[in-house]
Amino acid sequence: KPHLDRRGAIIQSMPGFWANVIANH
Repeated sequence: KPHLDRRGAIIQSMPGFWANVIANH
């Protein structure tokens, strides 16, 4: 699934972004 692969790349590229999303969630 390219969608999951792309999402994984984004997570590795911007880990701080996900951390902020989790904290804001």
